[in-house]
Amino acid sequence: MLLKYCHGVLVPAKYQNITASWQAFQFIEVTDGLNKWKIEVKKRNNMTELHRGWEVLWKDMKLKAGDTCVFESLGSNFKFNLRVFYRIR
Repeated sequence: MLLKYCHGVLVPAKYQNITASWQAFQFIEVTDGLNKWKIEVKKRNNMTELHRGWEVLWKDMKLKAGDTCVFESLGSNFKFNLRVFYRIR
């Protein structure tokens, strides 16, 4: 279950080829074609987290535990299209 106070999400290490170009504190842009979110990236201790802005995105998209978010590059490592695969509810 996603909690009301879920302020961020860790990016799995297998995506380091993308996150390597991200700075310790910067923003990426995410869109689903209708909405757009600006999400802060935090990097520390070899971990990358989507932080400020993530809470708005998961509330807007009504995400629940078990849903899968796919971030597709829009030609750069800083702009992404979001596709959500909702688990069966």
